[in-house]
Amino acid sequence: MLILDILLRYSSVTMLVLIAILAIRDGRKFPPTFFIVLATLSIACMLLGTSLDAFRLPHPFHAIVRFGDVANIVFIWWLGLAIFQDSFRLRWWHLAVLALNCVILLPHRFRELQGEDYFHHGLNLGLDVVMIGIMGHLVFVTLKGRADDLIEPRRRLRLYFVLAMTLATLSALLFENLLANSHPEFLQTLRCIIIFPLALWGILWLTEMHPEKITFTEPTTSREIKPNIDPRDRALLDTLNAAMNVDKIYAEPGLTIRTLSGTLGAPEHRLRHLINSGLGYRNFSSFLNEYRIDAIKTAFAEPKNSRIPVLTIALDHGYNSLAPFNRAFKDIEGITPSAYRQSLGKEI
Repeated sequence: MLILDILLRYSSVTMLVLIAILAIRDGRKFPPTFFIVLATLSIACMLLGTSLDAFRLPHPFHAIVRFGDVANIVFIWWLGLAIFQDSFRLRWWHLAVLALNCVILLPHRFRELQGEDYFHHGLNLGLDVVMIGIMGHLVFVTLKGRADDLIEPRRRLRLYFVLAMTLATLSALLFENLLANSHPEFLQTLRCIIIFPLALWGILWLTEMHPEKITFTEPTTSREIKPNIDPRDRALLDTLNAAMNVDKIYAEPGLTIRTLSGTLGAPEHRLRHLINSGLGYRNFSSFLNEYRIDAIKTAFAEPKNSRIPVLTIALDHGYNSLAPFNRAFKDIEGITPSAYRQSLGKEI
């Protein structure tokens, strides 16, 4: 068991640190990079901080890694949201959950580093509630966004990710409560068994050998980005344009890509491929919002609509409530609908 623990633990730490290095080197311009680094390094700290006594890092490095892993579950949550939500950014309630997690775990870390056995049933239960809550939220968000996602590899990844997160969370909760007192050393090794395949998958996902790297030649692909419309989809594109521009189907509340594909009489996977690879949209909501916001801007500019409330105009163009409309409008225009409408009056 000792050899297995050492092999899995330090192999996992090496892979996690390598993932963080690769993310920093190759993904500095991509928003999820920051969360990849936080999650991988905090998990590496957890593995180093819970190693067997004979291989424990000397002080103060042991203290550093023990405090470094306090928020690992929150960082994993942030990473999942950043991967599966294109517009994800940290909000106050994400930080509030981080603060709550730290309040629960920091007393345990301080007592542990002072050599005291510290267990508080209330704090332990609170930690379980936080873990279940944020993992449940992540699973919900991941599955909810699958129908809207136009990137096929990411759509498939959502199911695998949910399965992995669910199994890892349930296993952690189950074995923490069953083995923490009776078999603590086996529990530490079990964590390595769970983390090692995930770290290995991360390395295989982020690293890929390209022939031009070996032969020191330039890639043969064109540098110019062009629309990738499959010739077989030209007719579907014409039908789609007619439905959006002439029939204004985007104004139907609750329109999904499944209902749109049914209306057009086209297979859903072909429509997904067309909107993603051909038109460049990452999710169906952003595709719809482009049409809806353009139409709403036109409605704002018409004098006859000057006294019609913003909400009424939004509802007439397919939105179910004001909040998602405000978010979509601000993401595209950079200002709120009300501010945009007021600016039109000033220009006149």
